[in-house]
Amino acid sequence: VSFSDIQNDIPRPADGAGARDTAPVVAAADAGRQAPAEAGGGEILRTVDEERDTARPARYVSPPPARSPPPSAAAAAVAAADAGRQTAGSGKQGGDQEEEEEYEVWSKEQTDVYTSAGGREVCEEEIQEILAADKKPVTVFWQDKYEKEARRMWDVFYKVNADKFFKDRHYLEKEFPVLKSGAHKLLDVGCGVGNATIPLLAVNPDLRIWASDFSDNAVQMLQKSAGFDAERCTAFTCDLTSESVQAKVGGEAMDLCLMIFVLSAIHPDKMVHALQNVAGALRPGGKVLFRDYGLYDMAQLRMAEPRGHKLCDNFYVRKDGTRAYYFTEVELAQMFLEAGFETESVEMHRRVVKNRKEGSEMHRRWVQGVFSKSETTLSL
Repeated sequence: VSFSDIQNDIPRPADGAGARDTAPVVAAADAGRQAPAEAGGGEILRTVDEERDTARPARYVSPPPARSPPPSAAAAAVAAADAGRQTAGSGKQGGDQEEEEEYEVWSKEQTDVYTSAGGREVCEEEIQEILAADKKPVTVFWQDKYEKEARRMWDVFYKVNADKFFKDRHYLEKEFPVLKSGAHKLLDVGCGVGNATIPLLAVNPDLRIWASDFSDNAVQMLQKSAGFDAERCTAFTCDLTSESVQAKVGGEAMDLCLMIFVLSAIHPDKMVHALQNVAGALRPGGKVLFRDYGLYDMAQLRMAEPRGHKLCDNFYVRKDGTRAYYFTEVELAQMFLEAGFETESVEMHRRVVKNRKEGSEMHRRWVQGVFSKSETTLSL
């Protein structure tokens, strides 16, 4: 691939708020290096060898109005889920090496511009100071541009990174045991190049998967993967915000839906609609297995401190033009409630990810939950 062909594909804001020099992205790619892709500022340039140490294949307009405080129903759902969950969000210690390595992605920099939390967890006062100083979002022009070109940014991302960015997610059947066995129909939205799809096909021979992604490039790579089984897996492109998932799966009623670091890439104003779209493809009682970025994750603070990445509250643009939102448990439960789901479990996970090679630590947060489609939920 000639990476010079995509030099003009990555938008450049004018000097001032939101300005980023993207020339090093293409220059690094032309030199045979992996393009920067870092959820916290994105200033890094990693070589192929460096990427393999930490990662291999996961996963928008003017500022939206501030979301009103969620009603008590969502808070009650979170409280009920908290009462029955197996582990405390602040003390979860499970997982395997692959899972730990995944949380180093989009956080590793050659020169760490984020200094306030280099090797320690930031206290609440410091977090508020960092976020308060980052008040000005990028201009409306660039917010609109990022929204309109969201699909192209992900296509460029996969053209540059191919299947070398994230590791395969071998931990999913441990986090969601329902995936281990049973003849389930699974919808994997935001499948990327198949980092969940391919391992799950191997784990559960009775599983049938419909895998969708925003990016044509990602879907094509998945279809060409060595572990792809066309008899058990259908891969297709789909925009959750504008295309019917139900139509894309041919009217099949899905038992499960996997959403792993997907919803965060969608503009907050469109998230509930995207969840309603997913609900339309699920059978009554079908479940969404969910994991995504948590509020005050170190990647969020890294993007807030240098400034020029903020689109609106808790929603940021990375160096490569892709975007990420950071959730709270109550907020997430409220979104699913509005989309016709009931909360079975939801919790904030916190983990200190250690890079033994460099002797550094990163404090990561993500929200994980299970949500079931209400029996009375209507399809879009």
